Amino acid sequence: MELEDEHANVSPTLIKPDQIDALFAIHAKNHLDREPQHVPPVYDADVVGRPILHCATSPARDVLVSGGVRIMAAAGHNAPGLTDKLVIPSPPSSRHPGTAAAWTALLRT
Repeated sequence: MELEDEHANVSPTLIKPDQIDALFAIHAKNHLDREPQHVPPVYDADVVGRPILHCATSPARDVLVSGGVRIMAAAGHNAPGLTDKLVIPSPPSSRHPGTAAAWTALLRT
């Protein structure tokens, strides 16, 4: 909104990708006893890079990358309550007792 008020020559775009084969899991802090894994399908970084480059020359408000993201966006639009119930993960099991406090803190935010 500030960019619109300033009449800036910039068009911000929200890129919504699915899981990307990037080094985030390797470099992020991990409190689990194993390395986190993406839920398949995992897309190559180029799949997200191409829409980013496209948006640099062709303004767009939102760009949904992958079919899974498009399905979730449509479900959230058409049935938000049901989508929330299906998407919100269940609390951690007793196998990971160290994550219970983090889970509680996450739900409070």
